[in-house]
Amino acid sequence: MGQIVLRYQISIFGSFDEIKPTADNIKFFIEKFSDKGFIPNQFTEVSLEIKSESNKGAETTKNVETSRLRLSDSDKKWDIRFASDRIDFLFVNSNIGQIQMIEKDVFIAEVSEFINRINEKHQIKSKRVGLITQYLYDDIDLNKVSNVFQNKIAFFNQKPIIDWNSKTATRHKIEAINEVANLSMDVRRIQRPLKVHNGTSLFDGILLNIDINTLAEK
Repeated sequence: MGQIVLRYQISIFGSFDEIKPTADNIKFFIEKFSDKGFIPNQFTEVSLEIKSESNKGAETTKNVETSRLRLSDSDKKWDIRFASDRIDFLFVNSNIGQIQMIEKDVFIAEVSEFINRINEKHQIKSKRVGLITQYLYDDIDLNKVSNVFQNKIAFFNQKPIIDWNSKTATRHKIEAINEVANLSMDVRRIQRPLKVHNGTSLFDGILLNIDINTLAEK
C-alpha cells in the first residue's frame, strides 16, 4: 500500500449544549445537508458528575450518559459529532482502496462550508480549534524505522520490536492568524484489522498522527 491517508479531522472547542437531537434540530440538519446525503443519528456522550454528600462532607462521582447529535453518510466517510463541548468534523478512509480520499485543502473548504450552514441556526463560537491528519505506512522495515525514532537500551537492540511509539511536540506561531499553536507528531507501530477492498485485512505497519491546535488560554 505504501502511504495511505487514513483520516482528516477538524475539532472546534466551545459550548454546544443547544445542538441536541431534538425534532427541530434534526429537521434543520436534514434540510441543510440533504445534498450531502448525511443522515442524522445519535451517539452517547459520557461525562463525569461530582456530587457532595452534605451530611458526610464527602464527594461521590458517577458517569452521566447523554444522547448527542451526529451526522454521517452511508459510506461512513463523513462523520460530524456535536458533543456538549466540541464539534468534530471527520473524513475517514473507512474502506481502503474503495473510498476516494479528498485532498486536505478540499476537506478544510468543505468543513468551512458546513460551519456556514450550521451558523444559519446555531452560531458557533469557539475557544480553540484543532486539525488532525493521520497516515498509514507499510511495506517497510519496521525494526529499521524503530531504530530511527527510538534510542533503546542495549537489551532491546537484540530483540525484534513488537510495539513502540514516539511523540514529539513543540509550539509555533502561525503568522497568518497571529496565534501560537501546539504541534505534535506521534509515530507508532500498529497491528489492527482494517477494511480493505470491502474485506478485512490485518494491517501491520506505521501510523503517523499529526496534531495542530491553538492554545486554550487565548
